[in-house]
Amino acid sequence: MPEPVYDLLADLTAFAHAAVLLLDCVGAYAVVANRFSKWPLRRWQIVYLTLVGAKSVANVTAGSCPLTTLEQALRRWGASATSFACTYTERYLPWLPASVDRAATLLLMAAGLVACLQAARAWRRPPLAGSPGAAQGGSLS
Repeated sequence: MPEPVYDLLADLTAFAHAAVLLLDCVGAYAVVANRFSKWPLRRWQIVYLTLVGAKSVANVTAGSCPLTTLEQALRRWGASATSFACTYTERYLPWLPASVDRAATLLLMAAGLVACLQAARAWRRPPLAGSPGAAQGGSLS
């Protein structure tokens, strides 16, 4: 592949990383505010749980975010041949203290755990009246 393509892919990876962080923040708010209990947000709960689960496994097993690792590799292979040896937040949000990065990761993992517990509780509960899963019509007697 031509080297400028790697630079473009690295930029796209950085934008995807920003989107993941935004979804993390919005999802964590939804967990804390218990917004996932509303029916239309159930689909987003699955997206959020999948994202947090994948990130948690990657952070625990590899010790770093796979998107950061991918971006670093693409930048090394690109035309500029520049690389960075820090996290995404250290590179693009340098005004944030380093301890905030780890604390935010732990808090997002905790929010994911709470979302899992909420989903498990909602799964056992009967559907709300008016939701697509609720029975339609009157009684059969």
